[in-house]
Amino acid sequence: MTITDYIRSDLERRIRIGNNLPRKLKLAALASEYEVSLTPVREAIGLLHEDGLILKGENRRLIVNPQRVGESTEQELGEPPKPIDWENVLTQHVLYESLRGSEDFLREEVLTEKYGVGRTVLRQVFSQLAGSGFLIHEPRRGWRVKELTDDDLRDFLDIRETLELKALELALPHLQQSRLQSILDGNQPDDRNRPQIDNNLHEYFIGLADNRYIQEFFKRYGSFYQPLFDYAALGGDVEGEMAAHHREILENLIRGEAAPARDSLRKHIRAQYPAVLKVIETLGLRTAEQNLAETQLT
Repeated sequence: MTITDYIRSDLERRIRIGNNLPRKLKLAALASEYEVSLTPVREAIGLLHEDGLILKGENRRLIVNPQRVGESTEQELGEPPKPIDWENVLTQHVLYESLRGSEDFLREEVLTEKYGVGRTVLRQVFSQLAGSGFLIHEPRRGWRVKELTDDDLRDFLDIRETLELKALELALPHLQQSRLQSILDGNQPDDRNRPQIDNNLHEYFIGLADNRYIQEFFKRYGSFYQPLFDYAALGGDVEGEMAAHHREILENLIRGEAAPARDSLRKHIRAQYPAVLKVIETLGLRTAEQNLAETQLT
């Protein structure tokens, strides 16, 4: 689903249900509401006008077609569309540029037009990434990507291993069997024996550890590195291997075997390095736009 499709679908749903109608059908107001640039809003409004959901009044102002308001129920329309997660979209863009060793500047005007994101949101996300050391802002030139080197990746995984093992140690007295089993079920192959991954065990351990320094590390750096590890696991073999690691960790914990669980977690974290190296080696064969389209806007 593109940004234009999302806005169109959301507005159509609101009109047809007759609930939470936009207070102002003005392009600038809608762009602010959806945190995007004017372009996708203009395109979405044009499509809704073609479908008769939005009309132009005598003064040429946009109005909701009153005959279409409340024509459907929530049950008839099904689930609402998922909002765009701008942090993930923009972080992945920076991630792929970093892995490719790009030295180009990421100019705001180009990216707002490319993705349709509002400039305020873009600056917020990029400022967070700059605070984590992955972007450098140079006035009047734009945002420069910091290349992710082999040493960066090794250093991060070393610290992640230390802190996540400590998080597991602190979390052990608070683990719930039902929660562990639920995450374990999410890592079982599906009905067609295809691997499935549920990464919630990491967040579960870190949350239960209740150590703000550990949590701050993963909050600060996890938003950049986690999409990298998720993407590295998309290949069938790697995905199956990572899911098997998760099952091994969880099964040990369910049996109350803490030491083997720690060993399994350590093995799992260290396996991220060769998986990411494969991504770096092959990333040049695909564009960032293709990756984003397939992993974020579907």
